[in-house]
Amino acid sequence: MFNPLREFFVPKYVVGLQVTDHFIGAVQIYNSLRGPEINRVAFRELESQDQIEDELIDLFRAGNLRHEMLITCIPTSLAMFRQLSLSFDKLKKLDKIIKYQMEPHVPYPIEHMIVDFLPPGPDGKIMTFGIQKASLAEHMESLSGFNLAPRVVTLDDLALLSLYVRRNSAGPEYPVCIFHMGVERNVMQVISKKSLGFIRILPGGSDGLEALEKTIRLYQIDNPDILPEEILLTGHPGVDQEMEDRIATFTRMKTTTWKPFDEHKHRLGHIEPELQAKLGVPLGLALSMAGPSEKLFNLRKEEFVSRNIVDLKKTFLFMITAIFLFIILFTFNLYQGLYIQENRYRELKRDIREVFTNAFPETKTIVKGRELDQMSQMIEEEAVKYQWLEGLTGEGAVLNVLITLSRTISSFPGVMADNLSIEQRDIKLHGRAASFKTVDRLKRHLSNTGIFKTIKLVGAKMDRKKKAIRFSFAMEKKQ
Repeated sequence: MFNPLREFFVPKYVVGLQVTDHFIGAVQIYNSLRGPEINRVAFRELESQDQIEDELIDLFRAGNLRHEMLITCIPTSLAMFRQLSLSFDKLKKLDKIIKYQMEPHVPYPIEHMIVDFLPPGPDGKIMTFGIQKASLAEHMESLSGFNLAPRVVTLDDLALLSLYVRRNSAGPEYPVCIFHMGVERNVMQVISKKSLGFIRILPGGSDGLEALEKTIRLYQIDNPDILPEEILLTGHPGVDQEMEDRIATFTRMKTTTWKPFDEHKHRLGHIEPELQAKLGVPLGLALSMAGPSEKLFNLRKEEFVSRNIVDLKKTFLFMITAIFLFIILFTFNLYQGLYIQENRYRELKRDIREVFTNAFPETKTIVKGRELDQMSQMIEEEAVKYQWLEGLTGEGAVLNVLITLSRTISSFPGVMADNLSIEQRDIKLHGRAASFKTVDRLKRHLSNTGIFKTIKLVGAKMDRKKKAIRFSFAMEKKQ
């Protein structure tokens, strides 16, 4: 099933590199959406250790190898291993205590060792491996001189185990032996039901074949009900048809050269069985990162941990957390803003309707959603009725004149205003007063208000019927 998150983390190019004192082998795979594909292989024989530097540099350049992710190994012969019986359901908890469970079984201080383990087998036992930190430091230092930094460091025979389990996901019913040949050491491991059931380091040369036969008999004694029926031969040197026949004679078991390249997708054409045997470990290294795995065996721990991987995980987790928090805050802010705006809109509509009702109480029908337009139209209609006031306000505020006249006249109890006309700055006032003296006093008060430029008494006569003095003032308002 396609997993985009996994596709994001899995590098496109992975190189498995095996460096020994006698040869260098490398396999590069390309991780596409259709699965891993082998697209580069390289192998160099070494006559002496002095050649390693030049050959390794030339191997990557001539082979056009990209080490976006580099995986290397060290010989299993440098490791100490034990099968431990521990009851732990979670591998993360087991990873924290496995080093101290291994402590009684190693001859070195446990602080000077790196310990890792394989997932528990069907019998619940846990195969645990320990290697001295000095050996791992030497391996890392030898690669750092070539500007190579492996993300994962494992054991060569565990790379073969991973390669076999990947190829046989279902797994045969019977155990299978993988005999890994080397110049100085051979390693025999028995794989049963996708788990490592037995592993032993044997001497090289012809002595190794006799030790192989004795080891198989020893395994058969401990496991009489599940006997191995096949030996897969791999490694370098000496893997050929003659060696197949010799091992088959010694062990009386079916023996074939393992050809793992024929079981995986590639465009390299025909690959000779001997070359496939030489590159079995590099192929297992490269493919160990290509498929799902319950647990990746990796000796880069403690002070040897790959900082790039740690930083990538921390950065990714921080990024995911930040994005998640941003989405939460953005969503909360969006809905909060929407809620506030909706409340404001409802309040505004309520206020508009209330103003409309108060301004035009005689309105019987208010069109919902059109209150502003309806009220604007009614205001315009009312404004037409009072356009005549605009002429009055051209030269100043009429209200100021009216207020001044009202206050002044009201201060004289016997004075009544009968007629008032205002035309721009000219103002005419007609009224009645109790006496001529009151008319003179009214004129003086109007002059003292300060808003009139001139005040003229144009007429004052006795009205015998009304028993009052009728007067007329002609005034000019100041600008």
